[in-house]
Amino acid sequence: LQLIPQMFPRHTSMDCAVLMGANIAADIGKEELSEAVIGFTNPDHARILKRLIERPYFRISLIADPVGAEMCGTLKNIVAVAAGIVDGLGLGPNSKAAVMRQGLSEMRRFAKSLYPSVRDGTFLESCGVADLIATCYGGRNRAVSEAWTKAQLSDRPRSFESLETELLKGQKLQGVLTSSEVQEIIHANEWEEDYPLFTTVNRIITGRLHPEMVTRFELGCLPLDATSAEVDDQDLTHHGGGGGGGNGALTYIPSSSASNGKKDDGAKSRFSNHQLTLASLKSLQKRMDSHSHDHVPPKRFVMSRKQSGRGGGDGERGVHRVSGEVRKGAGNTEVSEW
Repeated sequence: LQLIPQMFPRHTSMDCAVLMGANIAADIGKEELSEAVIGFTNPDHARILKRLIERPYFRISLIADPVGAEMCGTLKNIVAVAAGIVDGLGLGPNSKAAVMRQGLSEMRRFAKSLYPSVRDGTFLESCGVADLIATCYGGRNRAVSEAWTKAQLSDRPRSFESLETELLKGQKLQGVLTSSEVQEIIHANEWEEDYPLFTTVNRIITGRLHPEMVTRFELGCLPLDATSAEVDDQDLTHHGGGGGGGNGALTYIPSSSASNGKKDDGAKSRFSNHQLTLASLKSLQKRMDSHSHDHVPPKRFVMSRKQSGRGGGDGERGVHRVSGEVRKGAGNTEVSEW
């Protein structure tokens, strides 16, 4: 993951600072109070930039953490997509606040995993929590994601590309692209369960999970390989002709349609690639809770995953697994038993 403060000096002889913060352009144009930070490596240059940019309605603070400032400005777009999905589902401020809090936590953890020099205090600056709040309520990533979610739940689904063209009028949508780039790093290091919201959002926008799972991110980050998960038959809804791959995929059935015993064929066709039903995920959560609180071994649940041969960094950044026995299985796999 290459950042501008690192790339620019590498190819030129000039210093590079970054301007980040909770500053939606339309509000700055109205001369409403806004803030930003300049992340710098050269304090003399930063002070000059502050004098050039600052206005009575546009306050500038200086932080000696350009990498942290840019990581905040990059990662917050993924959380804004999650916030837009929450809005598109018609959920209230409690759900949105929970998603934003989880997002801020994952932003900090991911940034410090890649760049240990990133400062914790950066996430409390305008480029961190303030920019996250502004973006999750008034940003373009939130607006487009809300429209996308409503379209997916209707009989007329839309692509992010078409909504970007229609709603942004030439501006670009960063959240979807950022999610894909970040998820490549997460997947390569097997960090999915360390970053449950980032992982769940990516699976939703790529059609592998239903949008309702945005508030069930602790389950949405679990492996989706239906061929290696032994779950009660009554918990799963199968379609297709069996076998591997898409022919025997597990379909996610939204709770609104499952409650009356009817299947939403439109939702089924859009979210049918190795999906777990909501009932299945509830069953899994019940077993996990039983194991962690009662210390009584629940019914055996086996989840296997082929080893990629890539390590997960140092010990603290390795893949987090729910408490259970991990042993070697046949075919060079790891088998976790809960």
